[in-house]
Amino acid sequence: KKYMKSRPLDAGIKVVYKAEFDKVKRAAFDSLIERGYSYKDDDFGWDERNDKALFINSSKGLALGTTGMYARVVIEKTDKEQTVYVLVDTKASSRDSNAADEDAARGIHSGIEKRVTAK
Repeated sequence: KKYMKSRPLDAGIKVVYKAEFDKVKRAAFDSLIERGYSYKDDDFGWDERNDKALFINSSKGLALGTTGMYARVVIEKTDKEQTVYVLVDTKASSRDSNAADEDAARGIHSGIEKRVTAK
């Protein structure tokens, strides 16, 4: 998880949501949980590199040993829209994991988008 936290804040797939920060933040947590990711209280907070960037570090499947995934969501807070970066990293070191990581990141974004655009 330290590795995920140390990655550049703008790493991953970027989507801009025209919604208030709290709604996007809640949607990000819900989307992660819905996809089986978990996090602890010290896995999220404001990043020391940018005081307007909230990060959420999460993981799933790590108890199984060699497989498992890390997901990091960074939300850059502004008044009118929130820029969200989703970075997924599979613990396995196969060449196919990059495409799967991007698919997983898009899946997290689609969960966020559904919640943010729901009336």
